Order: sequence, then C-alpha cells, then structure tokens
Amino acid sequence: MAEPPTPAPELVRHWSLPADPEVASRVRSEVLQQCADWHVDPKSSADVALVADELLTNAVQHGRGPLLMTVRAGTTHVYVGVVDRAPDASPGVAVPDAESESGRGLAVVDALSTSWGTAQQAAASKLVWATVPASLP
Repeated sequence: MAEPPTPAPELVRHWSLPADPEVASRVRSEVLQQCADWHVDPKSSADVALVADELLTNAVQHGRGPLLMTVRAGTTHVYVGVVDRAPDASPGVAVPDAESESGRGLAVVDALSTSWGTAQQAAASKLVWATVPASLP
C-alpha cells in the first residue's frame, strides 16, 4: 500500500478524540471551518468534511479509542488521517446492503478521494487515511 503524501506542514490541524459516536458530526463542522480558514474551495471543503466524518465513524465502529485525526492542506489536495487503537490495519472494502443505512463509508471515501489506504502505526494501532482533491490559493 502506498504511503500517504506529506503536504506543507504549516497547514496542519490535529484532534484528539474519544471513540464516541457523536464525535464525527461535531468534528465535521470543525473541519469545514478549518478548510474555510485555509481558503479551501467550498466544494472540496464539503468533500473533506464528509471523508473525515466517514473515517471517524469507521474508527468509532470498528476500532478503539482514543482517536487521533489529522488534517493537512497542500496546494492540490487535503489529507485526512485517523488513528485508532485497533491492531488490524485492513478495514476491508464495504459492500453495502441495498436496504441498509450503513456499510457505505469506505465506498464514499473511495469516491471522493484520489487515494486512500491503511498503515500499521504500532503494535496496537492503525492509520486510515485519504487525500481529497482541493484548490488552495
């Protein structure tokens, strides 16, 4: 699996979060505000916020907390990474049931990102990351 890209370090924000189902919706608005502060175009900002929401929701449902989310802006993309305390670095590929409201998270991430993947962080944690195309000044 490819390593995630490393954009300019001055446009970086970290969140340390509990593994709580309510955290994703709260952080989604914070990601939108952070993208606005960085002058990311609105369409890309919405995509970044949705990807962050999906990665966090996946970590809450399938990993263990605490969670660490990082958002970094480069000139052509925004990187979102979520580290959880679960040792399995392969989240799998979701195949949603047509009748189900869940199981679409990684399909959404795949559709909105130019690349995404997983990496083992330590013996008991994994990183799931994605890069979303974005226009920055």
